[in-house]
Amino acid sequence: MGAGRSLLCAALLGAGCLAGPGTAQPFGPLPYAATAAFDETESPDSYDFPTGPAEGRQPPPMARAEGRITRRAWQVTGANTTLQLLSPLREALLAEGWEILLDCKTRACGGFNFRFAVEVLPAPAMNVDLFDFRALSARRGDERLLLLISRGAGTGFVQMVHAGPAGPSPLPAPGTEPGPIPDPAIAADPLPQSPPGDPEALLPHLLTEGRAVLEDLRFATGATELAAETPASLTALAALLTNDPSLRLLLVGHTDSEGDLETNRALSQRRAEAVRQRLITLGAAPERIEAHGVGYLAPRAPNTTEEGRRANRRVEAVLLPAGA
Repeated sequence: MGAGRSLLCAALLGAGCLAGPGTAQPFGPLPYAATAAFDETESPDSYDFPTGPAEGRQPPPMARAEGRITRRAWQVTGANTTLQLLSPLREALLAEGWEILLDCKTRACGGFNFRFAVEVLPAPAMNVDLFDFRALSARRGDERLLLLISRGAGTGFVQMVHAGPAGPSPLPAPGTEPGPIPDPAIAADPLPQSPPGDPEALLPHLLTEGRAVLEDLRFATGATELAAETPASLTALAALLTNDPSLRLLLVGHTDSEGDLETNRALSQRRAEAVRQRLITLGAAPERIEAHGVGYLAPRAPNTTEEGRRANRRVEAVLLPAGA
């Protein structure tokens, strides 16, 4: 095996990559300039690894691994595509005897249902664009590995989760401290704010960005009701759906972090559904609008302040491909 591939494997997995368990290897670089953004090992711990794509409205099939779980993330500045970021990593894993269980891109992975079923490292270390991500899941003996790769705001994001036998971690720390994490407003590729009421402005925004927060909707903690007076953004969306029969929307409800995850998932689902029902009342075709809730899994601001919590209580409109 070439030295470059050996260094890459060591960067991904550390000890046990090239030698037997417990034999420490140097932390090598990725095959492109990257900044370490996250590095955490827990033992014993568990992680659910996807083994196939999400189909329909179902989450992807998962295999739970228990033992020593290592989570790492890197950020890559430049114009690399997600395929350019993934290809050398896949090559190195295959050369080391890993069996690829899943290797997919965006819609082939299952899109929304895949993304929100998989544990993603927190922003700003990691960001996943619903319209541009790749996933690779692999196994080798008792080991499991997941690579999740995406892009946003001119930055590539690489996440690696590795499961191995429980015990003290032989994985060495990176040779250098992780670089400074970019400001969350940049690194997390925040959801763009849409014009509140002008259909002529809202449609180009959705088409270019693929998503838009309905900024004029406001929810108190625990509340799902919309005001009796229809917000301008919903009037605009209803007009867009009426004027363009090919347009399809996914409404994604979000919450702050008050309460447990399942309660917040249900709450965010009700918020998204409330928006969907209002659009239907305004004349939009029900079959062209989907509603889902993700709870507090995708914050766009810290939940440590009232301002941040208020920003996180929102509904986002996501443009879906025609006929998806």
